[in-house]
Parts: sequence; C-alpha cells; structure tokens
Amino acid sequence: MNKNPILIVFLIFLMSLTSSIILFNWLENSANLKLPIGEFEGALAGFIGVFYMLERSFQKLSKQKKYPVLNLPTDYLSFISEDYGISFGFPKNYKIESIFDIKVIGTIKIDDKRSNINIVHEFMNNELVQNKSETEIIKHVVDQSEKIISEIGVIGNVIRKPYSLSGLKGGWQQYKITSQHENLIQTQVIIPNFKTKSIWYFTLTSLEKDLNRDIEVFENVLSTVSFS
Repeated sequence: MNKNPILIVFLIFLMSLTSSIILFNWLENSANLKLPIGEFEGALAGFIGVFYMLERSFQKLSKQKKYPVLNLPTDYLSFISEDYGISFGFPKNYKIESIFDIKVIGTIKIDDKRSNINIVHEFMNNELVQNKSETEIIKHVVDQSEKIISEIGVIGNVIRKPYSLSGLKGGWQQYKITSQHENLIQTQVIIPNFKTKSIWYFTLTSLEKDLNRDIEVFENVLSTVSFS
C-alpha cells in the first residue's frame, strides 16, 4: 500500500485509544498483558493489545498481492491466480480448464478439436541463472523448449523473434510439427520473470487451417496478461 506511514500509525493509534476507552472505561472491562518489557493491566493493556492486533491486520492487508484492474472487453472473463502471480482475460465462449499441477496453470480450449492455449509456469534452477545474462537465459529457455517439442514430432519452418509481455522481455517462436497423426502449428511465447525467478510459457496449438483465427485469439489473451 502506498500510504503515508505516519498517517497509518496515527490512525491505528487513534482507533486503539478509542477502543480502550470504550472497553475499559465505559464498559469497565479488565485486561492483563505480559510482554518481555513488562506487565501491563487495565486500559493500558487493552490499548497495547488492540494496537497490536490492528497493526498485524494492516500488515497482512498490505502484503496481499495486488493486480491491475484488467480492462477487458465485455465478452471476456478474467482469470486470476494469486499463488502463481498472474492474471489474464479470455473470451467467454471458450472454456478454460484450471489444472494447477506442478507446472500447468490452465488450458484455454478454443474449440472442441485441436486448438488450445496452454499456460505453463516453472521456476528457474540455479544452474540456469548462474553466470548468464538475461539475454543468454532467454535464448537458452527458448532453445530448450524447441528441443522438447522436437521429441514429439519433426519440427520445421521455425520462426523466432524477441517479444515483450506485460513489461517483461522474452521470446516468440512458431513452428510446424509433423507427426504420424496430424500436422500442427505451434506458436509459443516464453517470458522469464527474473524478479520471481520463474519462466512462463504461453503455447498456442492449432491446425494449420485454423491458424489465422487462433492467432487472433492468442494475441488478444496475451494483451490482457499481468504479472504480480
């Protein structure tokens, strides 16, 4: 909370004083409080106790994660995860499956066929960040992602470019995956968050014939992403 700390302390003091007057003067309650610095009784003990509880409550509130208000179209819903520090919007007519396992945050189903947006989170390991610049780390995680995908099928027509999302720098790549069953186009945005030492993967999987439609949805969803 970006509030004046002197004003906050004064308000807590005032509320504590008012509470102690009501409880221990007008209502004639009693209290006993033992602290390392001494033992207190009566209204003074009540004042200290109320002040402590109010101060603790304020500290908890001030530490809560705050997300910018998502300025979404009327046909969008919001998705917020405080545990993973992310919020974004997606069209109402699409389904989102919240998985929340070790890595996968959720999957937005664009249709009932093959098109979906997969959102994955993982923490950086110490080996990854040791003695590497941010540019080197971004290149490394993009390379690793392509390597993992190549184990599914043959990758071709790889396109790469720098990409920024919600103020964080990362990479964008698109490639064609040829497997025994079908040909797919994957478009992936990879965003390292060096503040939280984590990596975000936003992956759009499409049939080639649906790519233009799906890319538009993908870009609209990405435009709403906010990290805490």
